[in-house]
Amino acid sequence: MEPDFKKSPSDWGIDRVTSLGTYLRRVLPSPSLVGRVMGEGSGKILWIEGVARPGGSKKGFNIGGRVRIVDASKHVGAWKRTCSDQASSQWNGEPLDGALHVVMGFFLARPQNHYGSGSRRNHIKPGARPHPSVIPDLTKLIRSTEDALTGIVWNDDGQITSRCAFKRYLDERSSSGERQVGPIEEPGVLVITWRLEDL
Repeated sequence: MEPDFKKSPSDWGIDRVTSLGTYLRRVLPSPSLVGRVMGEGSGKILWIEGVARPGGSKKGFNIGGRVRIVDASKHVGAWKRTCSDQASSQWNGEPLDGALHVVMGFFLARPQNHYGSGSRRNHIKPGARPHPSVIPDLTKLIRSTEDALTGIVWNDDGQITSRCAFKRYLDERSSSGERQVGPIEEPGVLVITWRLEDL
């Protein structure tokens, strides 16, 4: 049975956790951190399932002589609510205090035109880009997610003094062109947080 990704990763099966640990060691610039998350480390890990939306861009409206500033993306409000709801259901205790180090990994669905058709629908085209090196901007994905987790994981995102972040597609192209799915099968963000004093 597949794990429910809306639950804490502590409820995931051992095979999925092991696969995720291997994946993180490959993509993180500091693989030694991974052992502190996947084992008995001090890192707190959350999985938030959903299509991550960028924040940061704003637009203004003149309403009765007063300017109202809102998020430019009409979807970012729903994403923030998704983050808040799922994080609240997983997080035990008060928000962390003090200086924090955070890892955020955004997993995105690959565009449909990256795949073949017919008998090759499970193959990724040779010319398809291997990584999501296009919009949405990673910095804007981070911004909306950090805002949504304020008051749940940390009291203020100003506590984050160091960060590692990445965005990847859910699948990769094998040497034969076949689609290879990684440890995460649905779009979402993996958030891992440490107190800096514990590192």
